[in-house]
Amino acid sequence: MNKLWTLTNPLLVFSLFLSLVTSLYADPVPPFPTDPGAWVNSGPLSMESLKGKGIVLWFFEEDDQGSAARWRTTVDEVKKFEGRPVIFIAVNSGSPRQKVEAYVRQVGGKWPVIVDQSRDFESACGIFQEIDTKNVSLFRYITPDGQMHIPVKDEIKEIADLAEEGAAWKIDPSNIPDPLKQTWFAVEIGNYKGLGANLKKSSSSPKAETKEAAAKLMEIVQQEIDAQMAKIKESQEASNTFKTHELLSELLDRFNGFELPKETATMKKDLAKDAKVKAGMQALKSLETERKKLAVGNPAAKAKSVAALEKIVNDFPETSLARHAQALIDAAQK
Repeated sequence: MNKLWTLTNPLLVFSLFLSLVTSLYADPVPPFPTDPGAWVNSGPLSMESLKGKGIVLWFFEEDDQGSAARWRTTVDEVKKFEGRPVIFIAVNSGSPRQKVEAYVRQVGGKWPVIVDQSRDFESACGIFQEIDTKNVSLFRYITPDGQMHIPVKDEIKEIADLAEEGAAWKIDPSNIPDPLKQTWFAVEIGNYKGLGANLKKSSSSPKAETKEAAAKLMEIVQQEIDAQMAKIKESQEASNTFKTHELLSELLDRFNGFELPKETATMKKDLAKDAKVKAGMQALKSLETERKKLAVGNPAAKAKSVAALEKIVNDFPETSLARHAQALIDAAQK
């Protein structure tokens, strides 16, 4: 009798259907860009730094007539989530950074923005109809377990509610003095660049609550530095010098202004002379060349480009260089 009631109850049936759809469209999140030039309003963020938070990705088009009004409406909706552990990140695909930066400044956008000029991130998120003037807005959300979901409806409040389930801050914001709130939020999302001086000053504050809060924030930053150094040393031990170069460059940029291990300066000099690193930097430049060749559509040229990209994937394993090359291969083979 109970089973029959369940099957004939429309609300319960819809709820079960929604749960099934959500679980079917749950995938691991593709890596966020590590290049600082691929971000506006923020340094590079990562799933690791955002661990435990809900995340809403908003893919937007800037060239249609209603784009500015859509920004204002979306931002107004998101204001209801201030103080809650949900991070909103905008994504623009297909446009150069300079154009995206100017547009975001024009509309007064304050969110972190991913500049996805190559559309690699868009494609990796399972968006196969490009975001453009015919498909102007689309959402994905990421739950605290690191799974990405396709929402049933493009209603940001409902999406943010789903993303927030099980999410939590590292430090309760109610314990953070107002002068440190902005710094606290930057630490929470892993946007450490430029925070060093303020945290150092606050750590010596005569006010006990400020000093205590700064110490807690510094502890989080130090844990992140230690974790990144562990990755660098592991890569060193595996003799993967280009991966070591990428990880070290990320460390030096992301934690600019903080005290870093003295050995990083020596590492940087040694890696600059390394033949594999030099080859990787050259391969990085060739990615754009191969992308242009693939866009032409000539079968013979396409085959040569794919072969060149496959060599990059094989020569530079476990690097963002290899991931970018593989994304180009995947796009060419669709």
